[in-house]
Amino acid sequence: MLTIKVVVPIALAFAIVCVNSGVRARDLTQDELQEGLLAVAENLVKFERKTKDEIKGLRTDVNQVEEFNEEIQKAIAEDAEESGEERRRRKRRHAL
Repeated sequence: MLTIKVVVPIALAFAIVCVNSGVRARDLTQDELQEGLLAVAENLVKFERKTKDEIKGLRTDVNQVEEFNEEIQKAIAEDAEESGEERRRRKRRHAL
């Protein structure tokens, strides 16, 4: 059974399509209404799937950025350690 969460977006999208195309819903036959609602529902499902795929892609991108950021932080830490060691060596040399 269809829930309100499903029916309302479909009906709203169908109403928008009718208004944009200049068609009055009351002038349509029962079959035309059903076909129109079905077409809108199919497009909404396609859009939802596409959106979910895009979100998955964005999550992958975010994960890659986080991994890259971790690598940069590690490289900075290693560089800082090397710089600290070099400073200590210079201080020792200068002290001698």
